[in-house]
Amino acid sequence: MHEVIHEKLKEAARAKPERLLYYSDIAPLSGLDMAFQEDRNKMAEILGDISTYEHDRGRPLLSAVVVHRGDPQLPGDGFFKLAMSLKLIRPGQDRAMFWAEELKKVYEYWQHH
Repeated sequence: MHEVIHEKLKEAARAKPERLLYYSDIAPLSGLDMAFQEDRNKMAEILGDISTYEHDRGRPLLSAVVVHRGDPQLPGDGFFKLAMSLKLIRPGQDRAMFWAEELKKVYEYWQHH
């Protein structure tokens, strides 16, 4: 697991006021450039590993704090695919609502740990 990015995500989850990170904010922490598909795939893998690690310990998906720039600001498809594989979201369930609920859980957990 990428410890530097893991710590950066926890830092964002603990921040007051609550804050989000963009993929382009954290990519340089691992020497990645989001302009390249291969690097975007690697970033998805890193974030998936972190969220799987968190889920395996009974915690919410920490990568919920990472979103795309623009409107709407949502995580990438990898976030939702992981949530489906972990059976946290059902096919057809509103993705934005699921994300908002998961993000709330992330903030609630990490602001107390």
